[in-house]
This record gives sequence, C-alpha cells and structure tokens, in this order.
Amino acid sequence: MDKRWIYILIIAIIGFACLFYIVDSSTTLGSANVHVNKFIVTLPPDYNVAGDGNTYMDAINKQTNEHIVIKDVGKGNLISSEIVKRTDNFKNNENITSTEYSSIEINCENMTTLEYKTINNDNINKIIFMTKDEHTFSFECKNFHDETKLKNDVSFLMDTLMRDIKQKQD
Repeated sequence: MDKRWIYILIIAIIGFACLFYIVDSSTTLGSANVHVNKFIVTLPPDYNVAGDGNTYMDAINKQTNEHIVIKDVGKGNLISSEIVKRTDNFKNNENITSTEYSSIEINCENMTTLEYKTINNDNINKIIFMTKDEHTFSFECKNFHDETKLKNDVSFLMDTLMRDIKQKQD
C-alpha cells in the first residue's frame, strides 16, 4: 500500500473522531427545538412537548410528571406587573393555599420567583421570571420533587433560549 492511503486513512479516522466529539458534546443535536414567540429553546433531556402556542410552550417529563411552561410575557421588563397579575389569579383560585415571593440563583443571577402551594400536593411549584433580549419570560415549574433538578432544568432552558434569526424581529 502506498503511503498516501495510510495518510488518507489516518485523516478519515481523525475526522470521524472529531464528528463523534461534536455530536457527543452538543446540547441541541438529538434534542427538540421549540418556538416560543420569536425565540427558540432546546428542551432538556427526558422532556417532551405537551403543548405549545404562539407565546408559550409546555414541556413535560413523563417519568416524573414535572412540567415547565415557558411564556413570553411581552417586550420590555414586565416582571413586576406579571407578578401582580399572577398573584391576583392565585387569590381567586381556591386550589392555591399560599404564595410567597423569593429569589433563586441560577447561572450566577438572582431571579425573581413566585412560589405557591396547592391543596393536592406538597411538590415544589415556582414561577421564575427573567428578561432576555428586551423580552420578559416566565418559567412556570410544577410538580418538582427536587430543588436542584428544578434549577438545572431551568438553567438549561435559559442557556438555550435565543432569538430565532429566521423570523422578523421586533
């Protein structure tokens, strides 16, 4: 065999190894990308889309029945008005027993949260608010059993949330 064939074979092996590394370390390959208004978000592992619309997306982990609903509240910083609106909705809901404002640290940032308890269960239910690219988003997390898992899943969603450059932006 000629030395050129050996070089070609070595380059092909290195190329396949590089492709395997890229696929193995990618957060989007093999995961679902979902539109939330004019943004795209990648779902965390083990999550499926339970429902979506123009301004929201509902993801469910069917193994643990954990839900994360991402909603684009609107353009600008609308966190305080959205908290007031959600609190008023909770006051009128007889299934909600208590609400509490707090903050949670995700990705070295303090996020405003609204935690609520329901009559049916003692699981962790939180609504986490953030602004990104001049839009306000809410992450409503329901039926979580572990605070660390909640933080990891929301952190993954926040990291992968980005503008959809194929759509006209406002």
